[in-house]
Amino acid sequence: MTTDQLEAHLTQNPHSPLFARLAAERLRAKRIDEALTLCLEGMNRFPGYPTAHFVLARCLAQKGDYESALEHIGVVFRSFPGNPIVVAFRNNWRELDRLKKSQAGKSSAGQSSSPQSPGNTTARRPAVGRERSAAEEEPESSIDENPIVSVTLAEIYTTQGAYQTAIAMYRKLQLHKPQQADQFEQKIRELREKLRQQT
Repeated sequence: MTTDQLEAHLTQNPHSPLFARLAAERLRAKRIDEALTLCLEGMNRFPGYPTAHFVLARCLAQKGDYESALEHIGVVFRSFPGNPIVVAFRNNWRELDRLKKSQAGKSSAGQSSSPQSPGNTTARRPAVGRERSAAEEEPESSIDENPIVSVTLAEIYTTQGAYQTAIAMYRKLQLHKPQQADQFEQKIRELREKLRQQT
């Protein structure tokens, strides 16, 4: 179904579980708040729907609320405990949540010795920057420690903005699937271009 078809279907069938699929399309289009609202409204009717929890978790992670994202990915994990995509998201968000809390603790310690005005939020901004850097500049050694090598996982890293890690994954895929090496090389070129655009 296209996005338009999903919208038409949900207009005619407002209680359809396809709300989660439309929310995923909204998220893919970077319309995060709309995706979040769709999930929350739909989950009033389908509170245990794993797909909705998964999309909602991704929305929350995009907004930097890793703690809440982990709660919802936990619901998905209990339904699909061995799914490598779910495991990868959960592990990534755990690390990002740990980094965020660590930076928040350092920021609080700094504020106690150097008070900020109540409306001043600049003390928190560097922490967010460092947190994103950790996700995007994850060393290739972490890939070497990960026994899972898959295109899906490389795509997850790309979605999360961890371009260096995605590149490392595609390099490993070139070794595992030499017949697709040219295809993976194209992906690597695209990711390197995204990295250049960030600088």
